[in-house]
Amino acid sequence: MYIFAYGDKCGFASNIRIIAGFTLKSSLPLLFNSESEEDKQYIRSCVLQTLIDPLVQIRNASGVIITQLVLLSSLESWPELLPALMELLKSNNKDCITTALSCLSKMMEDNIYEFDTPALNYPLNQLIPLFLSFFEYPDEEVVYHSVNCMRFTIDAMPNALLSSMDNYLRVCSSSCA
Repeated sequence: MYIFAYGDKCGFASNIRIIAGFTLKSSLPLLFNSESEEDKQYIRSCVLQTLIDPLVQIRNASGVIITQLVLLSSLESWPELLPALMELLKSNNKDCITTALSCLSKMMEDNIYEFDTPALNYPLNQLIPLFLSFFEYPDEEVVYHSVNCMRFTIDAMPNALLSSMDNYLRVCSSSCA
């Protein structure tokens, strides 16, 4: 984790950091549940920091690691994750928005239903309006990831989508025109 998150400060090349990240991701299923809570918190904290790394490859690897961590434990066991992603989504920085959407897309693909639970206070209620707002964003990559996130919500048809249906139809019809 340290090499992945802080390797640039120690002079490691970016490819070494990326390899460290994917090695961590591959090791997590074998090790994560036997780690102490302190070690788990360290891993989660470090990987959240890498979401704003200047290198896109590190940010993408972060999304993959986050998805693996959520699969191994749960979204509920990581209460800092969704607020951190929401903060990135509300940023004016295109890279932050893209990273958050990409990460959310990976997580939603694996388990959209976890995003529509009372235990997490129904995060889709906040996420769906944000996804829809990005349909008209001037950058294609942001639009792509927001559409991908919406695709997973449509599959699950949560109440949050039903309550945003008028906005969804308006955005979709203006995009087609």
